[in-house]
Amino acid sequence: MIRKLLGAGGAFASLLLAGWCGLAGETSYPAPDSAPVVPWTRFNIKYTVRDIGGAGPKSVEFYMTTDMGKTWTLYGEDPDARSPMMVQVDGDGVYGFTTVGTDHVGNREREPVSGTRPETVIIVDRTPPTAHWLAPTASGLLAPEGVEFAWEGADDHLPAAPVTIEYSVDNEVNWTILKDRLSAKGRFNWKPTQGVGGSISYRLKIRDSAGNKRLVKCQYKTILDDVPPTVSIVGPFQSGSLQVDVNYTAVDNRNGTGIARVTLYYTTDNGQTWERFGDDGDAVAPFEFNSPVAGRVGLMLVATDKANNQTSLPQSGSNPTFTVEIDNEPPLVRIEPTFVNDKLTVGGGKETMVMWNATDEHILENSGTVYYSVDGARTWKEAAGGVPVNQPYVWKVPAEVQSQDCYLKITAADTLGNVGEARSIQFSIDSTSPKVTIVGLKEIADGRNDGPTSVDEDESARREDPGKRLRDPEAGATRRHPSDIGAQSVFPYEDSTPESGAVLDVKPDNVIVPEPIDIPGETRPEAKATATVKVVIPAENPEPEIKVTPVKAPAVTPKESKSGDDLPKLEDLADSAAKAEEPKKAPGWIDHGSKDDFEDIPVSQPRKSEKTPEKVPEVTPLPKIEATPEEKEDPKNMTAIRHPQPLGDKVPESAEKTDPVGVGATKFAAAEKLFAEGKMPEAFSLCQDALRLDPKNGKAYGLGAQIMLLEDKYVEAADYASRALLYERREPTFWLTLGNAYYYNSKALQKSLDTQAQAGAPAPALEKLVLERNEDIDKARQAFREVIQLAPGKKDGYDRMGDVIYLYAKVIDDTEPERAADLYREAIAAFQKGYAIDRASYSEAFHIGVCHYRLGELKDAQSYLERAIEEATAEIVPKEAFWYLAEIHEKKGELEDSLRYWGKAVKSYPKGPYREAARQKEADIRAKLGVQ
Repeated sequence: MIRKLLGAGGAFASLLLAGWCGLAGETSYPAPDSAPVVPWTRFNIKYTVRDIGGAGPKSVEFYMTTDMGKTWTLYGEDPDARSPMMVQVDGDGVYGFTTVGTDHVGNREREPVSGTRPETVIIVDRTPPTAHWLAPTASGLLAPEGVEFAWEGADDHLPAAPVTIEYSVDNEVNWTILKDRLSAKGRFNWKPTQGVGGSISYRLKIRDSAGNKRLVKCQYKTILDDVPPTVSIVGPFQSGSLQVDVNYTAVDNRNGTGIARVTLYYTTDNGQTWERFGDDGDAVAPFEFNSPVAGRVGLMLVATDKANNQTSLPQSGSNPTFTVEIDNEPPLVRIEPTFVNDKLTVGGGKETMVMWNATDEHILENSGTVYYSVDGARTWKEAAGGVPVNQPYVWKVPAEVQSQDCYLKITAADTLGNVGEARSIQFSIDSTSPKVTIVGLKEIADGRNDGPTSVDEDESARREDPGKRLRDPEAGATRRHPSDIGAQSVFPYEDSTPESGAVLDVKPDNVIVPEPIDIPGETRPEAKATATVKVVIPAENPEPEIKVTPVKAPAVTPKESKSGDDLPKLEDLADSAAKAEEPKKAPGWIDHGSKDDFEDIPVSQPRKSEKTPEKVPEVTPLPKIEATPEEKEDPKNMTAIRHPQPLGDKVPESAEKTDPVGVGATKFAAAEKLFAEGKMPEAFSLCQDALRLDPKNGKAYGLGAQIMLLEDKYVEAADYASRALLYERREPTFWLTLGNAYYYNSKALQKSLDTQAQAGAPAPALEKLVLERNEDIDKARQAFREVIQLAPGKKDGYDRMGDVIYLYAKVIDDTEPERAADLYREAIAAFQKGYAIDRASYSEAFHIGVCHYRLGELKDAQSYLERAIEEATAEIVPKEAFWYLAEIHEKKGELEDSLRYWGKAVKSYPKGPYREAARQKEADIRAKLGVQ
């Protein structure tokens, strides 16, 4: 009987028994190299039986040895003599087996004895091999010559090349084979290929012959960073001091080494020459910059990462990336000496006109503060705050004050916080009335009244010299007579004396005659104000009696307004505000091909009036309103305005006349409620009513701007938002609305530009659209800068700034690729600043991805576009993200992934040219892959 064992589990590692007996003196044998190594403790052993004699096999007994034939034990019997035999062993080890067959007539093979060689040997190995790293020995930057790896592994049953080394560049999420089929112990040097960068992790994988494997991560990482960081300045745009805290953002590429330092360069000649200021070693904003000069100073930051990658250095002729206007000079304030009479005395409790002005390039309207001192300027008391600059101020002189050592002081501020002041000349306050007592009569020595006299003088004699002035009979000196409006009329006495009863019209020297003023929304009749002093000479009294006709300003008739077209024009309302706040305008606005830096272009402000600023008349005070108990502590009695009571659908006409501001506030509150309910036309109508009653209600203008924006009326929205900012300049919501209006209008202009260009419009028409589009982009960008400056912790300002910069980069991509690339990086920095405040939206992540795509940074582009898809809500179909991802994978040669995204794009786009284009791209990729 000849038997043949086929091995464990059908592995066909068989041993043909040519002779099964062991040689004398041998007790055990080493395991053969061909012995199968398995990771199982339970397996089948196949065998064959061939019966030579013909009686037929009856059973097969299995004997097992664990010491290669030194000792044998009966493992079990297969009674039907049919393969296979199932075997269960205890654990790891070398197991030898041999069989003893018996046929039906009793023939039986000889049992194994000590020293018998096993028919087959099976090695059970369930223990993974060991391994450890010898190099690298520290984390750090990847040197130019590469990184050295060394390792050592061990196991009793290792194949010839059991080691594989892998690396990961995405924080150990995905692993790529660096090198495989390595020996259990080895060393080699590796230089990364193109496209590998960032923080790199490593691991070693070792596998034994049984398939057991062990992964050993290297505790050290290397960093490959050959991409420079990005850096941009975000403010301030103006400074009231030579010491400027420059705010900036510096971001290294993903998995980069991090920012090492930020270096500031500045220019005072618009980029012709550059000076290095210094380093911000901690690379944390702000950068403390001490400017050597005031005026417009151009700035540029250079960021260096820890791998010594650096952004571009400024060269002669390089445009500044940011410009700050430094104004550390206070406003020049002057007080005209016409507020006192010739004796430099004012009456206590009276009103006197103070003429003053303040000049500054950035003057802040309503920044005047008036102080007075009655003790020689040792102490000051505030008389009024928020006084409009460059307008006369009516000072109510404090009553019951008697002092000859008085002064006025007026301060004014500019938008940068510089405060200037001026003092008046010394004057007196007189609150005491003269005391006159009659003490008797005294005869005149010249005899003219010596005794009774009868005079019968005809009319012609009385009229002989009516123009002659009074003559002082004693000294011939000039005599002064006060009028009842505080003006001084001078009557020099000459040789002849007017007769009694004569009337003289005399214009006082110091009577201030206001000129008629045009107020937006109001009309004033043409009239000239005059002051006439009538002097009547009584028949029996040589002293003249002086009567003064007071000056009355022409009546003001409010202009009725029935529609938004009748509202005051913005340029009229902004006349004084523009004079005070309009920044310096750059020499020119950039066009489609200009090289002027985008940061240097200011927002276009409303033009200042060509006329001399007119004086604003004193506003007639509102009727006195009795305060409720809870309002009595309100010093300005403004509770009724801040919290207006509902007046019903119909406001009494008398209320509009007596309290127009309060009624306007009520109408505005109703407009806000209608706006919240989505009733836009009704809300807008009430806004107009509120503005008719109170043309200075900035919040009503702001609400009107939001309504116009929602109705896609961008020009009107910008107009209303600009009006709102005249009165609520530090309200970031209004700046955001203004920026959005300009931004969406610039997009509409770009769409019109594309349409007309395709239709073959003439070049002048296209150039005009380009200029209009660029101007709106500039205005939007400046408005969003204001949002960031006023609300640096809000996300919207950075997102909208990124949107408008991206739009400009996109439209100049073909004509100015280098400039566009800088703008794409600037847009990324703005979006990332917003992203640092709150999680990214679909639009934000999508635009960052597209910016990276246009910069050729496909890896970062793919990451952000995939993130955009994750952020897409149920209302957003990320079709554009599918399109770009399809193109990215195609550029990377990953055609299967490209095909997958083209398929998604086809399903996402509605019927039209984009869907057909995506379908054609999908067909092209299928053709390349050879699939249907």
